[in-house]
Amino acid sequence: MLSYRIVLLSHSKCLGKPHKPQYSGGIVVNPELKHGLKGWSAFGNAKLQHRESQGNEFVVAHSRYEPHDSISQKIYLHRNKLYSFSAWIQVSNGSVPVTAVFKTNSGFVYAGSIVAKSNCWSMLKGGLTVNSSGPAELYFESNIASVDIWVDSISLQPFTEKQWKSHQDQSITKIRKRNVRIQALDAQGNPLENATISIQQKFSSFPFGCAINKNILTNIAYQNWFTSRFRVTTFEDEMKWYSTEPSWGHEYYSVADAMLQFARKHNVAVRGHNVFWEDPQYNPGWVKSLTKQQLFAATAKRLHSVINRYRGQVIAWDVVNENLHFNFFEHILGSKASALFYNMAIRTDGATTMFMNEFNTIEDSRDGLSTPAKYLQKLREIQTYLGNRNARLGIGLESHFSMAPNLPYIRASIDTLAAARLPIWITELDVKSNPNQALYLEQILRELHAHPQIQGIIIWSAWKPQGCYRMCLTDNNFRNLATGNVVDKLLHEWGLRAGLTSSGMTDANGFFESSLSHGDYKVKITRPSAVINSSLVQTLNVAPTTASHQPLEIQLSQYYYTYITSEHNDVSSMKGSPTMNRIWESLLQCFCDKLRKPSRMREQIKLADLERRIKAVEDIVSSFEESLDEATPVQTPSNNTNLNSRAKGKILKTKTLAYDISKRRSFKLAQYLEEILAIEGYSHPVLKGIIMFVGDVDKLIKEWNSGTQEITADGQRFIDISLFHGDYEITAVDHIANTSATPSLRVEQAEP
Repeated sequence: MLSYRIVLLSHSKCLGKPHKPQYSGGIVVNPELKHGLKGWSAFGNAKLQHRESQGNEFVVAHSRYEPHDSISQKIYLHRNKLYSFSAWIQVSNGSVPVTAVFKTNSGFVYAGSIVAKSNCWSMLKGGLTVNSSGPAELYFESNIASVDIWVDSISLQPFTEKQWKSHQDQSITKIRKRNVRIQALDAQGNPLENATISIQQKFSSFPFGCAINKNILTNIAYQNWFTSRFRVTTFEDEMKWYSTEPSWGHEYYSVADAMLQFARKHNVAVRGHNVFWEDPQYNPGWVKSLTKQQLFAATAKRLHSVINRYRGQVIAWDVVNENLHFNFFEHILGSKASALFYNMAIRTDGATTMFMNEFNTIEDSRDGLSTPAKYLQKLREIQTYLGNRNARLGIGLESHFSMAPNLPYIRASIDTLAAARLPIWITELDVKSNPNQALYLEQILRELHAHPQIQGIIIWSAWKPQGCYRMCLTDNNFRNLATGNVVDKLLHEWGLRAGLTSSGMTDANGFFESSLSHGDYKVKITRPSAVINSSLVQTLNVAPTTASHQPLEIQLSQYYYTYITSEHNDVSSMKGSPTMNRIWESLLQCFCDKLRKPSRMREQIKLADLERRIKAVEDIVSSFEESLDEATPVQTPSNNTNLNSRAKGKILKTKTLAYDISKRRSFKLAQYLEEILAIEGYSHPVLKGIIMFVGDVDKLIKEWNSGTQEITADGQRFIDISLFHGDYEITAVDHIANTSATPSLRVEQAEP
């Protein structure tokens, strides 16, 4: 049995010569027209001609009088197969939509569409499934009957459901996960066998969320259900124009503000939805009576108001909603109104991605208004508008499904859109109520998550007591419905839910391997038999890599393995430093005092208004012109062991410096550990934190901690004290008046 790799390639450019047919044409007879018109016949009243140009052979359907007049080929289709379709199309003049259609016993199935041009070839990519097996006839149609249709490199490749599902799983593993290999070592660097490795997910990198509405503000059960699953959302109605300005000139943002505050509190990202909606029935009633000049002024005010209000608080904006199906604003303000709105939006907030948002682009191949080709055509109009060429734009696909999903068409449509090289989000996914609703939802989600160009998914199931828009995930007691069970199952399967834990034992070589979804994890290694240092915890970031088959390897040592983290991206190598002598130690102490303490702090104690008046009068911290690595330390005698010889370093992709001194047991480890922490850690200006895996560091902690101090104010009620950066509690007692106050104080590093 032959097996095929499913091809995701698509082309948005018009080429001088078509590519070879995918899958060598699949089940199509004479796909490259190298055998004249063998296998092909006229459909309708068209006349066919076999032509050759620059070594390329193709067929031309001319003398067309009806949209369906073209070429055709008879094919047998099977109900349980998924068909990937493609062809290269050209027309005799102009720029004309051309659609591939399969005529079956149960009706017409639209496989895909392209806006074909003259003098170059465009790739039409699509797909189909059929409800029943039987003979079918492939043909091409165009509503512009006056043009000739040229066709070449036709392909129709069938796949079984098992093959299609296998490709989905392989794709998810390749693009959404990464193999992680962890090795546990003892103090001598020997592998630890049968150590327990526990991995807990803290955050998922792939944005998978659900819409919410104002009901979440007052319903604790709704809040708990939502926040335990999702980290991204869209407000169903609360940011829309008819919600924020129900009457002319009277803006109302309190509900949207409260919902944004709720999202921020629970670390949930928000997509801004939407600035404008081209459908006239979803605009404020007062807008429809405005003159052209009034409407322009009102739209400008609306755009600047909502985008400025939430600038920096949303991750995206749906600037114009459904401008392929409707044209309320473009009808009044002109055909460039959408492009102008995007121009105004990017000038107001150029850092946020501005999306088009449309339905039926992937849901229904019969809808000729919003095909992938039409979507890209509109997108190019926006991009070519003066000032928009370098704008941060995105492709939003609403994904409101009303029938069984055509998975090959979904995949082909996203392939076509991906040629624009813009982020693609599924923005409002739901499935119309039917007996197979949950099944269809799972099929769609698996197809979308498996596509490498999909960067986020939002399910359109904001809860209302009277029922959701089209699809609920829970009942009114927030018990999962079948659709909710599908979502929970996939969140768990794909590793998209924070808190998921996996564990296992290391092998004889100390290794433990796992496939993890991209995100942040907490890794814990436990060795129950160890007397000391029996466990340690490390954070781990699993990110995509260009060599996706390459495992992420980390080593965890059970003894004196120190991580020193840096926020700087320019660290490229580890540099050792000479062993400290008294002069060098003095220099380091000076660095520590400058870096970690204010140079001077003076407080005046006034009990009457102590809580408001206690503050740092001076917090002066000198910035370093040069880092410690660039300084010239005092040289030490050659017979002293240099730190370079006993510290090995490695730059990890998490921008972490790792020093391992566990293998030199003959040296005074505590002394050397102190040297590493002092030289490379606490006194270095670029380093922002230290994580210690075991080891006795009480001496340094005490030295670097202000602890508790008692000081008596002078005659002017001042105290002078040097404190490390941090939070403090001050208790001021007036023994004469027998009064006291306990304010809090934060000591921070001043800007250079």
